[in-house]
Amino acid sequence: MNARFRKITVSGFTLVEVALAILAVGLGLLAIFGVSQSALENTVENRNDARCDRFADAVFGTLREYDRVFAANAASNRNAVAVWRYHWANCKELPFPTVSGMHTNGLTLKIGTIQPAFDENDISLTEWNPYYELFISTNGYSEVAGGYNYLGFRLAVVPDGALYDGKVRYYKTALFYPGGLP
Repeated sequence: MNARFRKITVSGFTLVEVALAILAVGLGLLAIFGVSQSALENTVENRNDARCDRFADAVFGTLREYDRVFAANAASNRNAVAVWRYHWANCKELPFPTVSGMHTNGLTLKIGTIQPAFDENDISLTEWNPYYELFISTNGYSEVAGGYNYLGFRLAVVPDGALYDGKVRYYKTALFYPGGLP
């Protein structure tokens, strides 16, 4: 064989093969980042769910405490159900419940308007700063009690505060006046 025509073999990749490899790696990284972004959003939503659940439990616990006080005050009256309802109709503010992760000193729980669950003049970036709206949603009449003896409450919690970019969580509870049967 002639030395001039010897076949020289060079190992390596063609430009097309390199481009396809970069495309495959790029798509893989894009998928990983997309999944991690979705996982991060789910983590934030789960954390907000847990916070909102704790907040709703604390608010409804406060309502139940004051319901016991209002019921005890009404029990000695002849029109006990009417007195109980009068207490709730005139109750616009209650002491704010203690909720972990929230700075609520000096705040009052307001019924009927959307409110920040934090002091707007003393916002803490390390604590949770939601907005909430608590209102009486239903008045229930009972034939047995002979009057309106239960109230439905609805609580809406905006976990992201003034940003309003998360989904609003809604909670309901009912309070019944146990006395006042004819």
